[in-house]
Amino acid sequence: IVSIEGIGGIGKTAIAFQLARRLVVDMAVFGASAWVSAQQQRFHPGGFIQSVDGPALTQADLVEALVLQLLPAGALPVPFSIEQALNSLETHLRQTACLVVVDNLETFADADALLPTLRRLAGPSKFILTSRQSLQAEPDVFCYPLPGLSEQDALQLVRAEAQPRFLD
Repeated sequence: IVSIEGIGGIGKTAIAFQLARRLVVDMAVFGASAWVSAQQQRFHPGGFIQSVDGPALTQADLVEALVLQLLPAGALPVPFSIEQALNSLETHLRQTACLVVVDNLETFADADALLPTLRRLAGPSKFILTSRQSLQAEPDVFCYPLPGLSEQDALQLVRAEAQPRFLD
């Protein structure tokens, strides 16, 4: 389990996407991949950001999303049984090395709820998490913190963004 960590907007999702593309498409290290978002806010068509009520991503949500993305059609048990779905998913992820990205895992509560499931499903499959929170306290999670911009780089970015807007 790898956690890409940093402030909002620093590029965690972009790095996870490029890493996943390189490992799955370019290098064919993994047989399949899945992407699950734990985003707690969504863009509203009215032009504002709206908070999502309740937990961003539950264990059942995660398992259901992974079953739908990684297992053959019709593999989701009806009626839904979390344990049956988890067992099927675990078997598949042991037989086929998959790369799973869990994007925007922003709260410790969400991480605490999902890490036991991710640990159960890992090996040979791997997980990449993106988060604003650090999981350094977790002994089996490799944390990759993204540093912020230096003052000089930040000023250069602001100038580059402002220049075309003031010339119009």
